[in-house]
Amino acid sequence: MIKQKKLIYSLEWDYIIILDACRVDSFTDLYPRFLDGELWIVETEGPCTIEWARRTFTKPLNVVYYSANPYVNSKVKLKGWLARDYFKRVVDLWLTCWDTSLNTVPPWLVNERIRVDKPKSKTIIHYVQPHGPWIGETKLQLPALARKPEFQRSPGDIIAEMIERGELTEEKLRRAHWDNLKLVLKYVTELTTVLEGRIIVTSDHSECLGEKYNSRRIYIHPCIMDFKFLRTVPWLIVH
Repeated sequence: MIKQKKLIYSLEWDYIIILDACRVDSFTDLYPRFLDGELWIVETEGPCTIEWARRTFTKPLNVVYYSANPYVNSKVKLKGWLARDYFKRVVDLWLTCWDTSLNTVPPWLVNERIRVDKPKSKTIIHYVQPHGPWIGETKLQLPALARKPEFQRSPGDIIAEMIERGELTEEKLRRAHWDNLKLVLKYVTELTTVLEGRIIVTSDHSECLGEKYNSRRIYIHPCIMDFKFLRTVPWLIVH
């Protein structure tokens, strides 16, 4: 399988659009409704955003990075990695475009900023969706995570508990992921009409919606899990 990192550092692109936590199967089914292009399946460097970022971007790139994901930021070093050390400029959309009512950066605010800035140099644009919270037609918000480390639960743990208690079904979780992907693809399509050059649509990692790993059902994308499924993502060369 082709390594995504090699394709990124080849610089044979003008814009890379990152869809956070995008599954290959959902993307393969949905993208033809929105985009025309050549689809490859590639392997990323990590099962979650911070591991993907610090393992992928190991040498500086003359690239501007618009990030709606707080794990790629210009402010705080995470696990020894700071985005501004690896890019010409980092635009912290997670800081300026956060919608408190949705608890995320919605894709329309990402597009609004890109339309204003009109980036001309090589640029990476990182949307939050289809990652939760799920704000598409099927809406899903998780309970707030505990702040104290001893009580901390991951989103995947919360979802597993909700399913076990009958408060959520895998069917609804899959529908929420699907609808979040449809939502962001609508705005990606809009963006491709104003960007000029070679555009790639890909993801940082995949998303588990009940897949089994060592006989255990997994939800979301645990950072500590060496599950190849989470490192298998689409790479669409937009025509």
